[in-house]
Amino acid sequence: MKRSDIEATILLRNNTPLDIFYGLTPNEMDHLMYDTFEERSPIQFRPDISDATLDKIPFFRLAEAFVKVVQREKRMKLTPSGALQRKVLLELYSHGFAAEWYIENDYFKVWQEHHWPQIGSARVTANMAGLVKLSKGKIVITAQGTMLLKAENRVELFKAIFRSYCLEFNWGFNDYYINYPVGQFGFGYSMYLMDRFGDKLLPSEFYSSAYLKAIPDLIDHFADEVYTSAESQFHDCYSLRTFERFLDWFGLVQIEKNPDGRTKPDSKLMRSALFDQIFVID
Repeated sequence: MKRSDIEATILLRNNTPLDIFYGLTPNEMDHLMYDTFEERSPIQFRPDISDATLDKIPFFRLAEAFVKVVQREKRMKLTPSGALQRKVLLELYSHGFAAEWYIENDYFKVWQEHHWPQIGSARVTANMAGLVKLSKGKIVITAQGTMLLKAENRVELFKAIFRSYCLEFNWGFNDYYINYPVGQFGFGYSMYLMDRFGDKLLPSEFYSSAYLKAIPDLIDHFADEVYTSAESQFHDCYSLRTFERFLDWFGLVQIEKNPDGRTKPDSKLMRSALFDQIFVID
C-alpha cells in the first residue's frame, strides 16, 4: 500500500464518527480529552454569557465572593494551622451560594474549612487561577485577581475559575476514592454526554457506563472488595465527582434529592437551563 493510501486511511478513520463515542470522531474525542476549551474542541463557551446567568452559578458566586473578601481585607489572616478564620467562613456561608445539607440540617456547624468542602475547593481553585496567593502567611489578591474583579471582566473571571476547577484543582481533594482522576480525566466527554442526552431524566449509571465504555482502562484502578464490586466503586466515584461536586456545584445539572437536600442513591438527573446558557457543544 502506498504511503499516501495509508495516510488517507488514517485520516478517514480519525474523522469517522464512532458508536463507542456516541457520534464523536476519534479526533473530536482527542480534542475533548486534551484540549477541552481550545478552538478545535466541540465544547465552547457562549460569547454572550450574561450577568444574570453568572449570578445563578453557585460555585462561581462563592469563589467570586471569596476573592472579593481577600481584596477587601488586603492581607487576610489565617489560623495558626493555615486555614480560613471562622468569621470568614460564616460570612461566605451566609450568602447562601453553596449550602450543604448536613450544615443546613445541623449535623455540622461552619467551624472549619473541612466541614464545608466547597469553600476549601473555591480557595484552592482561586489560588490556582492566579486570583489570590499566599504571601508571608497571609492571603492577598493578585494583579490578575484585581483586574478580573472589575465588572466588565466578570465573564473572564468565570472562565478562569471554571478552567482552573476542571484542569488544575484535584477533584479527589474532597473524597476518599483513588488518586487517579476518574471523572476529572475526560470531563469534557461527560459534558458532551450531558448535552446529548440530558434533556430527559436518566440514572447516573447511564453516564458512568458511557464514560467507562469510552475509557475502559479506568476500571483497572478499582478492585473487588468484600462488600462492594469494582464496578460499584467506579460508579460511585464517578457520580460523586462528576455530578455532585462538579456539574451540580456549577448549577449545570438537576439531580433528584431527598427533602433534606441529600442526593438519592438511585438518583436520576438532567441538564439544567444554565448549561445551554453557558456552553455550546457541536
